[in-house]
Amino acid sequence: MLARAFLSLAVVAGAPAGAAAAWEGEEPTLQDKPQSRQEILIEKRRRKMQELKPEELSKWENVLVNYEKKPIFQKLTVKGYGGFRLLIGGLPQGSGFAYGVGFINGLDRETVRFTVDARSSTRLYEQLETMAEFFPAPASDSPFRAYVKAGYLDYRSHNFFGIGNFTRDEDETTFRLEQRHASA
Repeated sequence: MLARAFLSLAVVAGAPAGAAAAWEGEEPTLQDKPQSRQEILIEKRRRKMQELKPEELSKWENVLVNYEKKPIFQKLTVKGYGGFRLLIGGLPQGSGFAYGVGFINGLDRETVRFTVDARSSTRLYEQLETMAEFFPAPASDSPFRAYVKAGYLDYRSHNFFGIGNFTRDEDETTFRLEQRHASA
C-alpha cells in the first residue's frame, strides 16, 4: 500500500506541466485522461492531423513547375528531337548567355551512349565536348562502365583575381584560355 502511494506521488510529480493544458475545453473524466506521455503525444498528433492543410506554391513557383512539367521543355533539353537537343548555360561565369546544340544517341540504356555538345556565348566563348560511354550488356549485373571523353574550349577573356581569400580587385588579370583535353 505504501509502495503504491509513493508510485502515485512519483507519477504526479514527474508529469509534465503542460499535460493538463493539453486537454482544452471541458474537464475530461478519469478514463479520458492520458495515462502516459505516449498517450499525450498521440493525442497531440491526432489534433495536428485535423488542422493540416496542403502545401501551396507561390505564383512564380507554380509557373516554373508547370513549365518544367511540359513535355516540350523536357523534349527539347533532355532527349531532343532525333537525338538533337537544345543546350542552355554550361559555360563559366562571365561568359554571357550561353547556348548551344547537342546530339545524344543511346539514351534508352543501350550498351553505347554517344554525345556531342557544342556551346557558344554572347561574349564568344566556345566549347565543344564529345563523349562515348560503354555500359555492360543488359543481361549483366555489373555496375562498371567505361568512357572516352574529349573536348576543346576557347574562353576569350577569362578573369582571374589570384588564389586565396585576401585577393583584391586591383589584382585582377585577364587571360585567354584555349585548351584541348582527352580522358578515358
